[in-house]
Amino acid sequence: MTITSDPLQILQQILADRAGEGAAELRLAVQKVIDGAEPGLDAALGLKPAAGQRSTTVAIEERDRLIREIAATFFPEGSIRERSEAIAAGLERFRSGPDWWRYRARKTCPYPQGVKKNFWLILKAFDRNLSAERVRKLLGREPGLLTTQKTADDSFKQ
Repeated sequence: MTITSDPLQILQQILADRAGEGAAELRLAVQKVIDGAEPGLDAALGLKPAAGQRSTTVAIEERDRLIREIAATFFPEGSIRERSEAIAAGLERFRSGPDWWRYRARKTCPYPQGVKKNFWLILKAFDRNLSAERVRKLLGREPGLLTTQKTADDSFKQ
């Protein structure tokens, strides 16, 4: 028997001596993590985080992705400044209005398409208003957009 300091390897060795369906499932989950097929045991076992345990970083990344999608889909024209002001104002209106408050507790989006769907998804990911400046910074970091390609209208403090 080889001695290792990796906790997953140790767990794998312990589970190798166990019989039964539960041990087999755990062995498989541990092997998936060791092989890199799953990021962690919770994912390998199909466990979901408890309420309040969702990673803030993941939520913010999803929100940022959705904001870029809204800009490209619903506001393709105009400067970054104009688009960011329209998105920030629209998100604030949506969040303070009945469309968000009525459906915010739902697990699935009540809107089949459109900007309301995207605003609902943004707020489900991270329920906060955004300033136009924050949206402008997000849009200014779009892939493929170099700092030198920004116009004076698109400038902002970093």
